[in-house]
Amino acid sequence: MTKTQKLVLTSLIVTLTFLLSACSHIAVPRGPIPVKMDVVGPMNVNKAISLENGVPDSKLTLIASQGFHKWYADYKVWTSFVVSQLESELRGRGVQISPDSQEILRVKVEQTGLY
Repeated sequence: MTKTQKLVLTSLIVTLTFLLSACSHIAVPRGPIPVKMDVVGPMNVNKAISLENGVPDSKLTLIASQGFHKWYADYKVWTSFVVSQLESELRGRGVQISPDSQEILRVKVEQTGLY
């Protein structure tokens, strides 16, 4: 092998090592965060409400990076998770949830971070 071929081969190996060591991760909510009844308590709401996902489209957004690692989040997925958790918490506190209600609570996750 000539010196030029060794240099090209070594450069290729180093470049591939760096490319293959870069990692992308998609962050998703891990699970519900229960709120105890004695912390918030029941709610007295006279009207039925509708909960909507306020994020218009699904796309991956870079939320954090460290070295070659990058973390992305889809805010539409995160907001859907929050809406479903909010629905179950409100139902547990006596609030009527109706998808066709005139009283709309639009929920939107706009930013998140990793700690």
